[in-house]
Amino acid sequence: MLAAGEGGADPLGELAQLSPGVEDVAVLFDCLERLLAGLPDNYREIVLRRLEGDSIEQIAAHVQRSQRTVLRVLAHVQQLGAHQLEPPS
Repeated sequence: MLAAGEGGADPLGELAQLSPGVEDVAVLFDCLERLLAGLPDNYREIVLRRLEGDSIEQIAAHVQRSQRTVLRVLAHVQQLGAHQLEPPS
């Protein structure tokens, strides 16, 4: 059996290169905070509950909206987030 770094790829080394660094995580949290701050309260609640791991069904029951509405809100917020990450033109 080869030790890491002896002939062949080092999967742990490759994984470490793919893992986000502290700065990457900080940027992600900053973007998320800005995105959430710009959302209406009802959208923010849906997104936060999803981030906390609630199912679509649980969120819909809590906010008293249909599952379809919850999915629409999440898709809309995803588009807003993607737009926010686009480089300025």
